[in-house]
Amino acid sequence: VGKTADAIAFGERALKLRPQDLGVNLHMGALFAHAHRFDRVIPLLSTAKQIHPDSLGMTQVLLGMAYAETGDPGKAVEELTEWMQRF
Repeated sequence: VGKTADAIAFGERALKLRPQDLGVNLHMGALFAHAHRFDRVIPLLSTAKQIHPDSLGMTQVLLGMAYAETGDPGKAVEELTEWMQRF
């Protein structure tokens, strides 16, 4: 838990410096998913999706999971369907 909290604190600083950075948003979204803080996952990965919509892969899976965990199964299905259609 301590290392996750340290990583989140570091990432929060990075987000303040570079809020539109694809890598920062992707990594922070994955970190918050790992920490089960799905309310934080959605805005981060949605931003990543806007920045680079062609490079999603696991991002959409995590985004779908976050929507499901926060009570929006319709958006979850939408994200996962869009992800599956890429294959």
